[in-house]
Amino acid sequence: MGYPPQGAGFPPGDISAAVWTYVTRRLTNLDDVRAARIDNILALKVEADGTLTANGTQQTIIDKTTTIPFKAQLLLDLFNLTVGDSVEVIEWIKVLSGGVLRRCTTTRFTGVQEEPIAVFFNKVLTVEYKVTLQQISGTYRSFPWSLQAEEKP
Repeated sequence: MGYPPQGAGFPPGDISAAVWTYVTRRLTNLDDVRAARIDNILALKVEADGTLTANGTQQTIIDKTTTIPFKAQLLLDLFNLTVGDSVEVIEWIKVLSGGVLRRCTTTRFTGVQEEPIAVFFNKVLTVEYKVTLQQISGTYRSFPWSLQAEEKP
């Protein structure tokens, strides 16, 4: 939509969005490539969160099903790991409705983590997304987590 909006038929929200976009581009002097990157920044909300206390078995952190695809990321706090502790985190994704939940990534974390927040970035969730954690060695620890989803307009 160009600026200024011309004629009738533009809903007020479209006009406001066009004015905001035009003014922002003029004030910040962004080229189209940089502007497009900024426009693609996700506005995130917490979809689910909690704390998992490991017990040595493969435990589910999150098992999210959806009928409307959206982007999400999982934050997992590994601060409690110490020397001798080891955990394995597995991401599972179901691609098609009626399909099979399959392993997507497996990541092992051992000992004290210099950067203790593990971020499982921007997955497009189409049918089902599941993350499991299994503490393989050491003293059983607690792991806070948060699933953040793209804010739906």
